[in-house]
Amino acid sequence: MKEGPQKIALLRPCDAECYGLRTREMFQALLSLGTDLLHIENREASSLPVDGSNSTTSRPVVVEFDVLNGQFPSETEREIYDAFIITGSLASAYDDHPWTHPLMEYIKVLYAEKRRVLGICFGHQIIARTMGGKVVKSESGRQKGVRTCALTEKGKSFFRTQAQDAVSFIYDHGDEVVDVPAQASSIGGNDTIKVHGMIFEEGNMVTLQGHPEFSTEPGERCLQAIADYCDAQADDDWVGSDRYFNHLKTTPTDKEVVIKAVTK
Repeated sequence: MKEGPQKIALLRPCDAECYGLRTREMFQALLSLGTDLLHIENREASSLPVDGSNSTTSRPVVVEFDVLNGQFPSETEREIYDAFIITGSLASAYDDHPWTHPLMEYIKVLYAEKRRVLGICFGHQIIARTMGGKVVKSESGRQKGVRTCALTEKGKSFFRTQAQDAVSFIYDHGDEVVDVPAQASSIGGNDTIKVHGMIFEEGNMVTLQGHPEFSTEPGERCLQAIADYCDAQADDDWVGSDRYFNHLKTTPTDKEVVIKAVTK
């Protein structure tokens, strides 16, 4: 049995300053927060007082790999990692870049070895493509901000939300999965985007279209950088920074439910 904190391999297929270069900090904060929330939940469930005994040494350690430059944990290195995360990207999963197929082959290896894998946004989409699903540009346009996912029974089990039928958190994507691979089940969706995530056989590989990492302090800074980027681009479907952040501040989310689910 491994000793010490969990080690997480973060596979980053993006080098954009507004997102890619911030991913390690965001996911480290996400998993640290999730670990703390689960610790509190477990202490409360055991009727013991909640204290500060969950030191930072028990929080996962996130190690980043630059997929664009062919960096992946080797066969030997894979043994030291407890889980693998494939992050978002400004690229589209249906396009072919020099790094796309090496990443897809690596995903197949992780699946064959039954590694724990979490795919976020682009990660969700490239896993779907790799495993036989279909990814397309969304006909409904770019989805930015808080969105609600109506959960399937698989989704309720993953989020541990049998008492509620949906979860809401932050999304930012222009592509979507329209066909789920045969080995996977959808966690749910809504009228605009049908597939908000997938759970594969045995539950080792899970994907989410949304961005739980944005619900952290580094994530808030990343959202500001993305908003600045969108302001500069002046796209027709961009509402502007002020309206966007007002929407984020006034729209409730289930961020703690989501964060605990991706951490556990």
